[in-house]
Amino acid sequence: DNEASSNLWNKPVVLRIEYGWGQMSENQIPLDRIPEIYDWDFTVSLDGAKIAELQPCWQSAPLAEDRRHSITKKSTAGFTLQSYTSRQRCLFNRDTHSMALRIQGSPGSILSINVRKPEEKRITLKLSDLLKGDEAYRINRNSLKIHRIIPELRSKTAFTITDDSPGDSVDWYYIRVAQKNGQLAWSSPIWVEKRV
Repeated sequence: DNEASSNLWNKPVVLRIEYGWGQMSENQIPLDRIPEIYDWDFTVSLDGAKIAELQPCWQSAPLAEDRRHSITKKSTAGFTLQSYTSRQRCLFNRDTHSMALRIQGSPGSILSINVRKPEEKRITLKLSDLLKGDEAYRINRNSLKIHRIIPELRSKTAFTITDDSPGDSVDWYYIRVAQKNGQLAWSSPIWVEKRV
């Protein structure tokens, strides 16, 4: 893990805002029973920082023809989001949505979230506070979670490996990553033909 340094804020940091969960229905069976659907309407704004990239991470459920996920008033200073969540089939699908942001800012930059639906709530945090850990808020039987900031310095690594085998057969390699939080990631195999 790359430790914090004075260069930490020279490059963008990654921040994820996750919302949803909601109330479980009294009976999840039959599976086509539709629990309550919650509409979301909130504005994210930054003071002293800019959004370099914004990536929505929306799930397909619940199916509601009269609802759509949308991002409006998008700028480098913020955006407005309209969305909806439900715990329909939550045992089979993720029952949250999220937004991933790459932010160029400083420790004193301010993140503000003004929630209008499912209930009114205003959240204001310094980016430096989000280096320490997640922040979670209850919002009308739902939750909104602002995940810990990941600096680019801590999300990349570089290394070199030399394989001393004679190269007389086909070899394959893959990369497996274990994060501090226990999550794993791995690449597809990389095949290297034998020497001729």
